[in-house]
Order: sequence, then C-alpha cells, then structure tokens
Amino acid sequence: MDIKKILVLILSVLTFHSCHYVDYWYYDFILENKTGYDITVEWDINRDCEESFVLQKGLIQQAGCVPRLPAKIDSATITFEDGKVLQYSSQDVGRSLCNQDSYELDDSRSGEGLETYKYVLTEEDYALAVMPSEE
Repeated sequence: MDIKKILVLILSVLTFHSCHYVDYWYYDFILENKTGYDITVEWDINRDCEESFVLQKGLIQQAGCVPRLPAKIDSATITFEDGKVLQYSSQDVGRSLCNQDSYELDDSRSGEGLETYKYVLTEEDYALAVMPSEE
C-alpha cells in the first residue's frame, strides 16, 4: 500500500470516528435550604413539570422532577413554615431560583461525569418573603 492510500484510510477512520462520537454531559440541579425554616417548594419547569415538595431546614433536595439544565424553572413559590411567601418568575434578573446565573457549580461530583448546579436558599431569601396579606 502506498502512503497516499494509508493517509486516506487514516483520515477516513478519524472523520468517521469524530462524526459519530457523542459525548453526553448530564447536568443535575439541587436545592439547599439554609434559611432556618422548613419550606414548601412549588415550581414549574419548562411548563412540562409541576412539582411541590417540602424541604426541611438544613437539608438538600434533588427532587424527582428537577430541571436538567438547560431546562429552566419558569416560576417558583417558596412558602416558609411561618407562612411567609416568596415568588420567583422567569423575568427575574437578579438572584432568583428562576435565574440560572444565580446557580452555583458544585464540584463535589465532577469526577462522576456530572456537572451539578445548586441554588442555596438563605436568610436573604427569607428577608424578601412577605406574608400573603402584605402582597
């Protein structure tokens, strides 16, 4: 075999391999509650998935219907155990459960081929919440 045929064969194999190789990246999303209150979370993800769950203070939740990025939380309501409510919407531009720019990259699972993002609910979120009668 001459050198031209060998080069064509190598390039063909490399081209076929690069066109058919798919590298899948999975993104997980978790929610951490550091508010000091048990909370009820209700969210709507890409209008396809609505979910409600209780997240106790100090715990982390990866719910059954969590967004796999680039899925987006369209709206969310956080109800604190004392009755205060915090609303998030897809129009939020600052720190918000519906704004992916507010998410933190969690490197603790990076060796597993997963990129995990999290949103930490803090006292800052609680301070923004209002009683339903104050809305």
